[in-house]
Amino acid sequence: MTFAIPPNSRRISSARKSAGGTAKVKEGSSSVDSLGAAFESIHNVVEDLSREATASLGTFEQLEQKINGIASSAKEVANSAKAVNDEAQSASAAVQEQSAGMQEIASASSSLATLANGLNSAVGQFKV
Repeated sequence: MTFAIPPNSRRISSARKSAGGTAKVKEGSSSVDSLGAAFESIHNVVEDLSREATASLGTFEQLEQKINGIASSAKEVANSAKAVNDEAQSASAAVQEQSAGMQEIASASSSLATLANGLNSAVGQFKV
């Protein structure tokens, strides 16, 4: 016994296969479109992050310059304070030297006064 496949059944089978293939192609095309949209979204996010990182870097560089300026000013203040301190110590040493000199002058004056009093007493003993 032989079976003969009616000619219409081959066409129907081919049409079904074709319709199934077309549906799969449409699904694949839709998946590719969705994937493309997802990659575009990722690309946009990465570009946004890159712009923000670049802006942040600029801000950090400005902050670094300001901090360096503050550090430089602080060093200048410290150097000025050291110079003032050195000058104050020099002035203090000069005042101490002057004080010691004044004490020597006072001591010498006192000794001279004592000698003058003694001389005056000795002269007073002589009558002319």
